[in-house]
Amino acid sequence: MEEFVQTHVHEHVSVVTIRTVTKMFKQGLTIPYIARYQKDRIDGADAKTLRQVEEAMHAYDNLQGRISKVLKSIENLEVSQGYINQIKAATTLDDVEALYQPYKKGGKGTYAERAKKLGLNDAAQHLLKGQQVNIEQLVNQKAKGLQSLAEVKKGISHIVAGEIANKNEIFQKLFQEAYTYVFVLTKRTKDGVDKNEKFKDYYDIKRNITNLKEHQILAINRAEKQSIITVKLQIHEAQRNRFIYWIKQTYNCNKNNLVNEAIEDGFKRLLEPRFFRKIRSKLKKEAEVKSMNIFSENIRKLLLIAPIREKVLSIDPGFKNGCKIAVLDKNAKMLTTAVIHPFTQSNKNNQAETVLIELIQKHRIKHIAIGNGTACRETERLVAKLIESNKIAAKYSIVDESGASIYSITEDASKEFGHLDPNLISAVSIGRRLQDPLLEICKLDPKTIGVGMYQHDVDQKTLSGVLEHSLSDVVNMVGVDVNSCSIHMLKRISGLSTKQAQAIIEYRTKKNGIHNRQELLQIKGIGQISYKNACGFLRILPDTLQEVIEIDDSESEPNEDVSIGTKRKIKTETKSRKKTKTGSACQLEPLDRTIIHPESYDIANKLLKHLKTSADVIGTRKMVELTQNLDPKRLAKEIGTSHHTMELILTAYKQTEESFRKDFSKPVFKSSIININDLKIGTLCDGVVRNVTSFGAFIDIGVNKNALLHVSKFCGRSFGPGDRVRCKVDSLDIEKGRISLLLA
Repeated sequence: MEEFVQTHVHEHVSVVTIRTVTKMFKQGLTIPYIARYQKDRIDGADAKTLRQVEEAMHAYDNLQGRISKVLKSIENLEVSQGYINQIKAATTLDDVEALYQPYKKGGKGTYAERAKKLGLNDAAQHLLKGQQVNIEQLVNQKAKGLQSLAEVKKGISHIVAGEIANKNEIFQKLFQEAYTYVFVLTKRTKDGVDKNEKFKDYYDIKRNITNLKEHQILAINRAEKQSIITVKLQIHEAQRNRFIYWIKQTYNCNKNNLVNEAIEDGFKRLLEPRFFRKIRSKLKKEAEVKSMNIFSENIRKLLLIAPIREKVLSIDPGFKNGCKIAVLDKNAKMLTTAVIHPFTQSNKNNQAETVLIELIQKHRIKHIAIGNGTACRETERLVAKLIESNKIAAKYSIVDESGASIYSITEDASKEFGHLDPNLISAVSIGRRLQDPLLEICKLDPKTIGVGMYQHDVDQKTLSGVLEHSLSDVVNMVGVDVNSCSIHMLKRISGLSTKQAQAIIEYRTKKNGIHNRQELLQIKGIGQISYKNACGFLRILPDTLQEVIEIDDSESEPNEDVSIGTKRKIKTETKSRKKTKTGSACQLEPLDRTIIHPESYDIANKLLKHLKTSADVIGTRKMVELTQNLDPKRLAKEIGTSHHTMELILTAYKQTEESFRKDFSKPVFKSSIININDLKIGTLCDGVVRNVTSFGAFIDIGVNKNALLHVSKFCGRSFGPGDRVRCKVDSLDIEKGRISLLLA
């Protein structure tokens, strides 16, 4: 099993590490826990590598399960030990199916199977060995299928053809030798509708499959599915003829016309179509994997955009139904809402602009979020004009609103916002995405976030799994405040299920907060394994613990008591109530606010003693100064721990709550706008990456259309959603709205 896993993991992983990881998985330990806290036991493998190991283990189990079923189905058949060994040694499900093909039970039976039942198999096998057979003697007027020489020849021919097509050695050799000689041919259909000629680049092409990029494969498949083009594969004629000749030489039957014709028929009718099916399946799978990896990486970078802990005025743009506005405080609590109609005739005396200015001034707004949907650019022009003409000290940012409208009508939104208009909920969601993308996007189905490549053309179940892993990895990387985070965040913490997350929320509400990590073990459903997997990713922050959640539905309006689960300024509990709490469950542990696992608290305290300081300076400038010149390896030996554990503790000592994402991309803010007509070749632009595909990055430079920075122009750099880019216009087609960029 270890060797199988090694061949399916992109990074080198030793057999010892695979065995260690397998043992940990069987103990119920999770990938986030292992990747962060057991690095010294797994040669420093990261979460991505561990995920590949896990997937390879599942693939191995599936393979062995199929091999067992195949072996059981042929146990009563006369097969050689060599054939059985081939099945046992198969490394892919395709190999198993190819080996099993000759022995599969086929409904009414193929013509070859019926011919074998008539007794023609021995004759066919003799002919394949180059031996002479008197075919005329096999004619039997009383047996249907043998009543004429033509019927006998047809039966033998089908047996030979089937033998050629189902022989695994022949198929594998064909794949090895002919793969690079295969071309894809497309043809434009007469009836297929291609609006705006989106697939024009794929009309009537002939291209070697080795030159096709993943996005081109997905585009061709989609165009074929929509009946815009037809697609077929073709082997280069010379290579095709060479391979058929090789088969004939292998069976030493060049002088036997019946066998020669049967081989050619078997190749054309059975082997070649099977070969083409495997190629298309392989190309589709590889393209889907690439697409899902791009989607996953884009999601990760989007979630890690640094939060903005400031008041925000957010706008969900619209024409007929107006622009929906929400004002949020720095903790994402909704302060007020409004609807304006700046683009209709009802906007008399610039009423919409007046409302917008009053809201900005009243709440001292410095950051404005504008959704990128319908009427986005019109709203952007309106906001930019107001900022300039009224000399407002505010800037705006265009926010991707994908999935916001879907979330606004979900049951979760209803629980959070009560009977608030879904359109206004969308406005709140847009603002919160600017304040903290991670907290808001966690509420959504990741597939609704438009940062992928042909995501609707890949296997949806697999895609959901990949994106959920990506989302969970980011949540665990950042960690959560156990006393304030939402269930959407909590259920993605290592080792916790939705039921356990709900139990934690109910417990913290009932007990007025969780005071230390050890207290988690008092919650029903949280056992030792769940605790071990989760506790390092759950932080206890003293500031949050001083707040008690007291919600009275009878006294609060929905738009005055909405929060996403970040720290909330709510009525503080009385001193007399605090005094009633006794026992260790209420004692604060300073290390609980860090990423250090309780298993390493003894080591962490030894380090504090070694530094001659206390836990009070964790996360402060003083701690940074104390630890900046320390050698983790030397320190690990002195204190008695592993290098990886010491590095983690030192990192934790220097981290503040805000520092987890401070080094990642920040939102791009603007105060003015440009028009596509203002652009010309060489114009310098500052933009933000909106999406990344295998062929390039789409960049918002402030005009109606996103511009394309082709992958060939990346200059060795990598990009993700939210990245800031300084670029210049390389080519421009105003009529079609196409802009190509170069890095400046």
